[in-house]
Amino acid sequence: MTTVPLPPIKREGRSSLFFRIHKAYLSIWNKLLSQVIKLNRFDLEQIKSVCEFACLARKGYMIHNAGESKYFAEPLKLKAPDIADRWILAHDDDDFLQNQMDRRFNALITATENERIDLIDTLYFDLRHWIGETYFHMEWEETLVQHQLWEFFEEQELLDFERAFVSSIDKTVLQWETGHLFESFNVDDKLWLLNVMKHSLSEEDFQNLKEPVKSTCTEKEWSQITTHYKW
Repeated sequence: MTTVPLPPIKREGRSSLFFRIHKAYLSIWNKLLSQVIKLNRFDLEQIKSVCEFACLARKGYMIHNAGESKYFAEPLKLKAPDIADRWILAHDDDDFLQNQMDRRFNALITATENERIDLIDTLYFDLRHWIGETYFHMEWEETLVQHQLWEFFEEQELLDFERAFVSSIDKTVLQWETGHLFESFNVDDKLWLLNVMKHSLSEEDFQNLKEPVKSTCTEKEWSQITTHYKW
């Protein structure tokens, strides 16, 4: 990943797609890392299940990267081309690493039980390293990049970018991600994301999220959510 960590910049308490959504993605990646740590080289069904989770997580995150590049970095190129180009290049590098990681997961399925010993340890090391790099990349987006967006665009413009981004996500991926994103969120973040989705999706698609969202909520959380959205 080409993003070089910068000294932390104070994060303002303003709406930030990156700060909120990154919390959920980091939860998903750490969940995957935990599953890799527990992999049993003799259990092919468990390995296939973890590989499927990894594939869907990777697909969702690559869509996330592509959406950031298309709906945020491209408009930013007209205002701050150096930062925007660096941002897009970081996503391209990340996609390369994601595809490489995908091949490593798939290799576990066809490997022998003895071959899996080293494959699992190497996969754990590489995934852990990538997650560490991703923390720095996300911090860079949440601080320097976010400040650039606040400097050059009005709040409504950023909301328009955000909603165009969400509305472009493949519906199958969105259904899968919704459960995992909401599972990772506190109630305020859940309400924030529901508001984004309410203004980004068709009414039918929004209503289809009811069960995936409800399954991630405690009774008290669901009560709070239904005071805002009459499901």
